[in-house]
Amino acid sequence: QSTWGHIGRLVIWSQDAFEYLNTQYGTYQSGKTKLPLPIMKTCDLAAVIKSVNVKKAVRPAQYKGEEKIYKKDPYADDEVMLRLNPIYVTRRALQAKKRAIKTAAAAPAKAAAAGKGAKTGAGKKAHKAK
Repeated sequence: QSTWGHIGRLVIWSQDAFEYLNTQYGTYQSGKTKLPLPIMKTCDLAAVIKSVNVKKAVRPAQYKGEEKIYKKDPYADDEVMLRLNPIYVTRRALQAKKRAIKTAAAAPAKAAAAGKGAKTGAGKKAHKAK
């Protein structure tokens, strides 16, 4: 028994079992063995496949002429998104309007903040230069 508690495929052959096999298949000492022979007489499989007899029996390979269809990402391609979601154009237009209003409202406030001497985000070097 192994350390893991599982003995695996342990097979114990008895003397009677070997004698029964000798009666079924014969022995090499008697010279009369009845062991099953391998089906392939030629072990060169490539030569067998390329032979004329095999080529006659095997049907030709069938190739489909279709190409693989790749699906496009709707978030990256506007045309695909429009096909999936017809309201997409309207939503994009509304988002653009909101963005334009937001930037227009922020521009005067940004200009007023720049006029008061507030930091414009140029960094520490620009602040130290003042």
